[in-house]
Amino acid sequence: MEYPLKDGYSVETYPGRRGRNGDGHLFYLNRDSSYNPSIRVANIRDGIQDYEYLALLRKLDMKKEYAALLNIPDQIVASPVNYWSSFDRDPAALLRHREAVSQALDKLAAAQEKESQ
Repeated sequence: MEYPLKDGYSVETYPGRRGRNGDGHLFYLNRDSSYNPSIRVANIRDGIQDYEYLALLRKLDMKKEYAALLNIPDQIVASPVNYWSSFDRDPAALLRHREAVSQALDKLAAAQEKESQ
């Protein structure tokens, strides 16, 4: 069997495949056989980090001081997605919430460090 990615830029690389370029690909092969991550894999990474931030916040927030941050605002999760290319393209709400969680974690970590001294 021939290696299918001998030239990732050739039309013949994926004979008989239809659809858009990059459908389902997380990494893209360069001509020198190195890889570039896709935006898709960067978003997966961001989602995993967001999950870890929220799990850490839940664990560290013993006084429930930041409990409201564990509830993701509706404007982030309730935006209608009718099709994979039709969604709210303004990331401001998500970025604001992510920043608030990050600041809360910084404050909790600083307080915990102060208590341990």
